[in-house]
Amino acid sequence: MRNSLIIGVASAALALGMSIAMAQAPPPSSGGDTATTGSTGAAATKVDVSADQRTKLTGVVKKVQVREASNINVPVSVGSVLPSSVELVTIPTEILSIVPTFSSYRAIRVGQRILIVEPDTRRIVYIIDA
Repeated sequence: MRNSLIIGVASAALALGMSIAMAQAPPPSSGGDTATTGSTGAAATKVDVSADQRTKLTGVVKKVQVREASNINVPVSVGSVLPSSVELVTIPTEILSIVPTFSSYRAIRVGQRILIVEPDTRRIVYIIDA
């Protein structure tokens, strides 16, 4: 009984934390060309990707090698914060040649998608879909 109570309390705390994180996440961009993410106490980070760049990124996402995260336990969407247990890697040069402004970010693969992540806040700022 004690273990089930502890598990129940831990589940409630996790759900509350995820609800707060989701509430703090910015709304999705309407134009599809820009992903915006805010960070606590700092100005929002704006990531601009043109339609041509998006097309090129889609073609390259299956070809580049990026470490894959097996279980990140957060929703995969722009604005979500990845846990510190997820090891981020340097963005491959094939992606940087298409979007040089990604150079200050890090990446991780989740399934057929590559997440572009702000390393200081660990927020997802852009998602490259296959």
